[in-house]
Amino acid sequence: DDFTLLSSEMMTWFLSLEQLDCTEETLWQAVMKWAQRQSENGEQSKEDLLKSVRFFILFGHMNSAFFTNSVLSANVLSDKEIITIFKYQSNKDLGCGEFSTRRRKKAIQEIPYTMHQSSVYRYACNYKSDLNDGYGMLNKKIASRSEFNQYAVVTGSDHLSFVSFAFDAIRNVSSIEVAPFTSHLDELNGTSLQYSLDGKSWSHIQTLQNAEMGKTMTIVVNKKAKALRICKIKRFVSMSLCIIH
Repeated sequence: DDFTLLSSEMMTWFLSLEQLDCTEETLWQAVMKWAQRQSENGEQSKEDLLKSVRFFILFGHMNSAFFTNSVLSANVLSDKEIITIFKYQSNKDLGCGEFSTRRRKKAIQEIPYTMHQSSVYRYACNYKSDLNDGYGMLNKKIASRSEFNQYAVVTGSDHLSFVSFAFDAIRNVSSIEVAPFTSHLDELNGTSLQYSLDGKSWSHIQTLQNAEMGKTMTIVVNKKAKALRICKIKRFVSMSLCIIH
């Protein structure tokens, strides 16, 4: 309902977005409802409203049958525009006239995570975020080292030191990337990567070995997990996750 209340200017802005998590067919159906609602409350007709935003719809990427059955009947495209779109749908090399041929990118979803550590050293740095909870990207690294680093400092015995990420729900974890924060390679060698389904009971995945200075270790996880952690950290560690929902 809120979508149908958008002004023409806001609708134009919305349709020009690169990232929209829907198909052009679904988008067209929503725009039709918007135009109907706006025509009932305003001075413009439904047809005029649709014409005003038509160049922001990627008709060339629609299913041909849908375009024929659901778009042509709206009478918002000229015969020349219709022919141009049909030609593009059959041959992408021909161009689509005044209509954009770009493809929208799927909107990136975010998931919340909470970070914990056995003890913390707030290292002076220029990273965008330091030792805070926040949001990470599905299908992306949840904490890129260029934006976010996690540090753990041992204050007791080695087996009690850890860095962990807890998610809002059980997630499918594809892989984890870890790297020594400094040139001391023994920071990672011998550490234990673990996962948990409830955030309380932990199971061992792999003992990390063969760390190299300046290189990131990528460990395939492929497990469902509510939380992940690295234990037995000897000094500092940089940690990022690749999450697949």
